Amino acid sequence: MVVEIFVESPNQLADSPFNINITGLHPYQEAIVQMSSRDYYNINTSITLPPDTLWQSQATFLTDAKGSISLNKTPAISGSYKGINEMGLFFNLQPTSQKKRQLSKNIKDIPLFSDFHLQIQVLQKEEILAKIQFKRYYLESNSIQQEVKFNQAFGRFFCKKNQNNIPAIIVLSGSEGRIEKAQNIAQLLSNHGFACLALAYFGLDSLHQNLNKIPLEIIKEAIDFLKEKDFIASDKIGLYGRSKGAEFALIAASLFSDIDCLVLNSPTMAILEGLNGWKNSNHSSWTYQHNELPYTAFSITKLIKQKLFKQAYRFSQQSLIPVEKIQADILLIASPNDEIWPAYQASLNILKKVNQNYVSDLAIYPNSGHMLTVAYQGNHRYHQTPWERLLQDSIDSWRKTVEFFQNNL
Repeated sequence: MVVEIFVESPNQLADSPFNINITGLHPYQEAIVQMSSRDYYNINTSITLPPDTLWQSQATFLTDAKGSISLNKTPAISGSYKGINEMGLFFNLQPTSQKKRQLSKNIKDIPLFSDFHLQIQVLQKEEILAKIQFKRYYLESNSIQQEVKFNQAFGRFFCKKNQNNIPAIIVLSGSEGRIEKAQNIAQLLSNHGFACLALAYFGLDSLHQNLNKIPLEIIKEAIDFLKEKDFIASDKIGLYGRSKGAEFALIAASLFSDIDCLVLNSPTMAILEGLNGWKNSNHSSWTYQHNELPYTAFSITKLIKQKLFKQAYRFSQQSLIPVEKIQADILLIASPNDEIWPAYQASLNILKKVNQNYVSDLAIYPNSGHMLTVAYQGNHRYHQTPWERLLQDSIDSWRKTVEFFQNNL
């Protein structure tokens, strides 16, 4: 009996699906299929998780009449998941340890996390019958990479080689700061033909240490950097922001007419108070021309009351972002069940106010919450929601993100 494992995939990119086929087993016998990785970066997991943490999943399958298993046809009987889903093992990978590491604040010490390896093993009665290892890429291997130091930010720039007149996207992550999550999104977007600049705007050496009084001029400097590159179309510059990064992007687009397209993931409609660590800072999150922008104090008590009693979260009038000034197409991605702030209601209000001469759209995901990131990456924050729904939300929201940029930049 020669057991073989085959990987079927349209490409090796991390935002594409893949299927596992196994042949050479005896008909109608149970076999365990294990998946593991020791260098997997998952955007939905704490950045303090060591990069060499072992991730594992497994499931038991019954072979067919030919002694074969195919994850897109053969149901998992038990294990990390049940039922038929070709990405079931991958989406349900779990770290075997929750050990935390001390994070360096020197950007030179932060890896790109541009690829990872997956190992598949087939077992019967604890005997390993076959195993293979294959690679998935967040960033295509033939890509340009550049590290950039701005006045008050760091950037990592990614794009494919030998391209001309291509659109560009600035990527802003949220309240975790640093660059790991922004660069993960930027790398994946760059594979789709965009020049992408991930920005770290606080939390690293020589930058603001907290999400507090961050200057909007960071975005203008990033725009100017992109416009200076002769292979970038200077009239095709987009912004992607998630959570506080969506707030940052929305304000920037109301100030700078150079921005042509926005994708805002879990946005707010107002400028909120800054943070000192995880505490309120008593200052604005943002400044422009050395002046703090008016803000609404962020209160977890108010948020709880709003959730329990279905009260509208009240923002001060002065803190509302003047979205009617934005001269860009906008895609909003939100969940009515957002556990951090009322992103869905904010999105509806934004849509009512934006300039109707531009494309605007809202993608709604009631199965998920505040954390909607990239396709196929396991998201175990929402334990009460069936994982299949979370997986589908990740696929659909990411597809709409890519397509909106492709159609409007």
